[in-house]
Amino acid sequence: MESLASLKKELSGLERSELISICARLARHKKENKELLAYLLLDADDPLHYAEKMKPKLDEPFDEPYHSAWTFSKRLRKALRLITKYQRFTGSARGEAELLIYFLQKFQGDWRHELKYQAIQNIVYRCLVKLETLIDKVEEDYRSDYADPLHCLKETLYA
Repeated sequence: MESLASLKKELSGLERSELISICARLARHKKENKELLAYLLLDADDPLHYAEKMKPKLDEPFDEPYHSAWTFSKRLRKALRLITKYQRFTGSARGEAELLIYFLQKFQGDWRHELKYQAIQNIVYRCLVKLETLIDKVEEDYRSDYADPLHCLKETLYA
C-alpha cells in the first residue's frame, strides 16, 4: 500500500485530463466514492446546506410502516449510518449535531412510545451521548443553540 504523500506526489505530476479520468474511474467503482466526489464538487463550500439536503433522507424510517421493533430499529440504524457518512465527508460537528437533533426530534414526535423496546432505547441513548460530545466540539458561540434542544429532548424522551 502506497503512502498518501507518495500518491499526492504522483497526482501532482499528472495532467488535467488524466486527473479527470482517474476521478471518474474512482467514482465508477464504488457508490461512496461517487457520493464523496459529488459532495466535494458541489456542496463542500456549505456543509450546513448539505445537512439540510440530507434531512429528507432521515425521514424515511419514520414514514414507512413497520411490523416489528426489530425492523424499526434496523431502519433507525440505517439513518444513523447516513449521519456518520455525512460527518466523514464534511468533518463538521455543527452539521452532525443539526442532523442528530433533527433525527431525535423526529423520533420524539410520533415514535416515543417505541422506547419500551431495549434495542431502540440503546439507539436513542447512544444518539444523546454522541450529541453531548458533539456540543463540546462546537464553537462556543453556537453551543447554546444545540444545548437547549438537547435538554428539551432529554426531558421529553425520558419523562
